[in-house]
Amino acid sequence: MIIKVGDIFQANEGGSVTVVEVNGCDSIMVTSNDDHRHLQKKTAQYLRLGRIKNPYKKSVYGVGFLGSGKYKAKKNGSHEPAYNSWHSMMQRAYDSKYLEKKPTYNGCGVSEEWQNYQNYAEWFYSQSNSQEKGFQIDKDLRIIGNKIYCKEACSFTPFQINILLNDHGSLRGIYPQGVTAHGSGFRSSISVRGSSVRLGTHSTPEAASIIYNKAKENYLKEMAEQYKADIHPEVYKNLSTWECK
Repeated sequence: MIIKVGDIFQANEGGSVTVVEVNGCDSIMVTSNDDHRHLQKKTAQYLRLGRIKNPYKKSVYGVGFLGSGKYKAKKNGSHEPAYNSWHSMMQRAYDSKYLEKKPTYNGCGVSEEWQNYQNYAEWFYSQSNSQEKGFQIDKDLRIIGNKIYCKEACSFTPFQINILLNDHGSLRGIYPQGVTAHGSGFRSSISVRGSSVRLGTHSTPEAASIIYNKAKENYLKEMAEQYKADIHPEVYKNLSTWECK
């Protein structure tokens, strides 16, 4: 069968393309039959076999897609740093199995702009600490309580800060954060640079919680000063004025 302009071919992964230009069997231009109208060059053999990739197919948890641009998912057989970060973000927001294990991420999402990997990668590589060891993306320290991963709210912060701010509700049980039962009383403790620091034993969970919250506020202020040059100004301001409630 001779391939000509206007012919339509089905892709194995779903969707179809239309031939728009033919320059021999090894140079056939096709456009995807969707809103993106992605243009690409294929061979006659690949078209007939349905081996046609659409970079706008929502292949990551049914939401994310690679898009068309300069940023690749892999280099020399290994995933690029931006892709690893993007894929992990999409997992936290849309992977049902992950959400069963980490229910604190229920209700989170990724902005429409960042569902396109190209847009996320552009932002990722523009951030000074995106590839710095010990830093990770955060969505709710610039805008407290934010649930949507987007460029207006996200930044890279030290994981030690995120660990301190994690709720750990499924682990601590019925007591306030930082408080555990100990003998006939209640012990408060806080994680400081990866090590647990005991803050004493108290008669009630409420008393232990007050001590923990004060220590947490002080530690967050200390961390804000330590990383002032490395964190977003909005994050610094929020950490410096943090009040535990």
